[in-house]
Amino acid sequence: MFAGTISVYFGAALGLLYSEFSHALAQYCHNLLARSVLSPALQGVLLTHLGVSPTSGTDGVNAPWPLQLYRHTLAILAQVLLLKPAQEKENAFINIWQRLLNTLVENVCSPPATLDADNEGTYIVKLRGCLLNKKSGQN
Repeated sequence: MFAGTISVYFGAALGLLYSEFSHALAQYCHNLLARSVLSPALQGVLLTHLGVSPTSGTDGVNAPWPLQLYRHTLAILAQVLLLKPAQEKENAFINIWQRLLNTLVENVCSPPATLDADNEGTYIVKLRGCLLNKKSGQN
């Protein structure tokens, strides 16, 4: 069927429509990036709106990294990073890792009020795999 919990809240029919829309939107973003329709500046804006810009926030690296991301968001991030020149790509990977580690340290030292036990640990594995696979594929 489809991943996510929207059907729990809005029913199976709306959940299916949401899943189809999400897939179509991911394909649209992929095509925009693959065909170089978006300039590097617009790619940065897209990543910022998705909340995964490697340099987002007023203080750059110190801005918290989101601890829950959807696979389509990670796919767009990976695709944008792959289009960057080698040095810029390496800097982006370093910024992402620094922000992720800083966010993890902050959450360990002062945990958030609510925790999602279903997704705990899954995100880290996905992000690590995404970054390592994409980086090793471009060397």
